[in-house]
Amino acid sequence: YTPRKRIKYLERTDKMDKSDDWSLILVNSRNPVPSDYSVRLEKVQNNHYVDSRIAAYVNEMIRNAEKDGVKLLICSSYRTVARQQELFDQQVDEYISAGKSYDEALAETATGLALPGFSEHNTGLALDIVTPSYQILDSNFENTEAFRWLDKNAHKYGFILRYPKDKSNITRIKYEPWHYRYVGVEHAAVIKEKGLCLEEYLEELQ
Repeated sequence: YTPRKRIKYLERTDKMDKSDDWSLILVNSRNPVPSDYSVRLEKVQNNHYVDSRIAAYVNEMIRNAEKDGVKLLICSSYRTVARQQELFDQQVDEYISAGKSYDEALAETATGLALPGFSEHNTGLALDIVTPSYQILDSNFENTEAFRWLDKNAHKYGFILRYPKDKSNITRIKYEPWHYRYVGVEHAAVIKEKGLCLEEYLEELQ
């Protein structure tokens, strides 16, 4: 943005009604996906699907990263609530097998995997992104060229790092350097500049 355009945008967001902006839907442990929510899906990389309204941004981001010598690999995108339930149950079982009680396993799982119906992946607006040379979903992804590229550029395509390292007390999800959420180019620019998580940004818009 030019400074003039940016100032106009910041003035506009102060009066914005976020309820009218589909890209700012808040889904977290306290806000489930609305029961009447529906999404029109479009295929992107490797048979992954996203909300059709963000597909062009996803494809452009992947193409431009590759032009810079960085390979972005989508490993998770839209999920049905039923699929989220399967993943959640699997993780709980793994923790129990490792010696945790059911309650401990449930609590531990919930810090890294949203409850079914409370996951951004159910909206079609979230992506888990890795790179061919590092496909493990852990904090060490931040040491890859792919993460460095995303950290510098993802907001230009409307995406934010949804669960930052220093915001877990707000998001209630542990640091996930691989999880990106579409909020729109203008919103993402402000969120990135101010170092906010989505919950904080929505509070500022109120």
